[in-house]
Amino acid sequence: WMPSYLALGHHIDLKSIGPMGSIPYVFAFFGMLLGGWLGTTLHRHCPQLVISFFSFGGLFLFLAYQANTLPLSLAGLSGAAFFLFATSGPIGKIALDLAPEYCRAAYIGVYNTAGQAGGIVAPAVIGHIVSATGAFAGGFGFMIAALAVAVACFLVLIPHLTRKPLPRIALV
Repeated sequence: WMPSYLALGHHIDLKSIGPMGSIPYVFAFFGMLLGGWLGTTLHRHCPQLVISFFSFGGLFLFLAYQANTLPLSLAGLSGAAFFLFATSGPIGKIALDLAPEYCRAAYIGVYNTAGQAGGIVAPAVIGHIVSATGAFAGGFGFMIAALAVAVACFLVLIPHLTRKPLPRIALV
């Protein structure tokens, strides 16, 4: 959706921006690395990390939409990509903490399948919203609202995660 937004929302010829269009993906890469490192370092605070990352991701999506120039729009999209991809490690850790020991692989398989299903459905929903309204505001609003719902879900999960003792790992 990002190339479409830049082309239609900012009337930018994608050929003219060339490699600049990849900048948000570079930020996503570094966000994933930092999120994984923080999820390991601050392992007891992964839900709070995810809440923070989703909140900042929503803020940067809002900034990307409000931007009136290409550099500001790319900065907003880059910030959103950074924080949204930073959630990968901490969310994976939370999923493993919630999974029963005897079926962790199946649990993660279902978790990843559900996540991929969301990745398939969301662009279609956003495309429908943009087509119906003729503007990207509804699409950005949908993404920001989805992040707000995710934050609320993680706020509900925090007490359940703090009560569960962390499993002991035996080093052989």
